[in-house]
Amino acid sequence: MMSLLLFKTALVLRSVWGASRLRRIRPMLDGRSGRVTWPVILMLAVIGLALLWQWDAVSTRLFSSSKRLLHSVERKLSLPQRNPDGFYQDGQMVALGEGMIGNIDAGTVTFQALTHVHRVDFTRPIEFRSWRLACQLHGKDSAVTMGGEIMRSISDVRCTVLGRLPTS
Repeated sequence: MMSLLLFKTALVLRSVWGASRLRRIRPMLDGRSGRVTWPVILMLAVIGLALLWQWDAVSTRLFSSSKRLLHSVERKLSLPQRNPDGFYQDGQMVALGEGMIGNIDAGTVTFQALTHVHRVDFTRPIEFRSWRLACQLHGKDSAVTMGGEIMRSISDVRCTVLGRLPTS
């Protein structure tokens, strides 16, 4: 930080002494003119340096906070967006829950049907929204073939809330 400040000081002084447009200032700086003396120039240089130093501090704070904000936005955008009605295991959607009955905050909930069922394992916990559930089948499992793809659905699925998912 100090070396940057010294570098900026050198640039300011060099621009005052070496600028061809400011040749009229040299006699004033040498004390030949009586209008401007060294203490005035020194005071102006100190004020200029103080302003530069303050700008460095402000810009560093602004850039670091905007950098943190950018990283948090990038992190959120890199996470795949989840379907709010999706059942997830191992980070993959395994089914869609339809017709939720009950209050999930109370600890139990029933789904009229699970559709688009694909590789779901009911012996393991299932992630639904921000909850971890243990689900049991009470209805029937049916499959329909559409366009060469098997669409599986399960009716009457009852789930017990195991807890909330950790927030990242």
